Amino acid sequence: MNLNQEFKINIVDIGAKFGIHPSFRKSFDFSEFLLIDADAEEIEYLRSLYQKRNNVNFLSCFVDSQNGVTEYNLYQHPGGNSAFLPDPKSHYWTDLRPGTSNIVETRNLQTRSFDDIANERNLAIDYLKIDVEGKEVEVLQGGKSQLDKNILGVRC
Repeated sequence: MNLNQEFKINIVDIGAKFGIHPSFRKSFDFSEFLLIDADAEEIEYLRSLYQKRNNVNFLSCFVDSQNGVTEYNLYQHPGGNSAFLPDPKSHYWTDLRPGTSNIVETRNLQTRSFDDIANERNLAIDYLKIDVEGKEVEVLQGGKSQLDKNILGVRC
């Protein structure tokens, strides 16, 4: 069996900051990726990074439990961008990322539910990776019909 032509794993990455996670590298050649991130500039960077790969698609969108609007905080450390404000007493900000909890900018972003995105794009998802700085439960709540389908794995 030629895996490159006959078998594809459909991976959706919600919160794709910094690109495709290293744990997916072994499956890169026989996977289709949809990288979703709320930061439009990050999506443009990822487009340029993977421009020669026809198995990587992109969407700039804030995924939440429902369609609406949310405030999105851009932190001094870009990996911390979140709808939430930092807890200055949290181990995360005091020990793991000290001095990087300053909010540089706040934007109002349109939100979309994962179900709406998947239905609009007619996605057949095998694996779902979510890393959205505290909004993971809301993403899952907005993707209930997708989770009832044939998803093999979810990583939060």
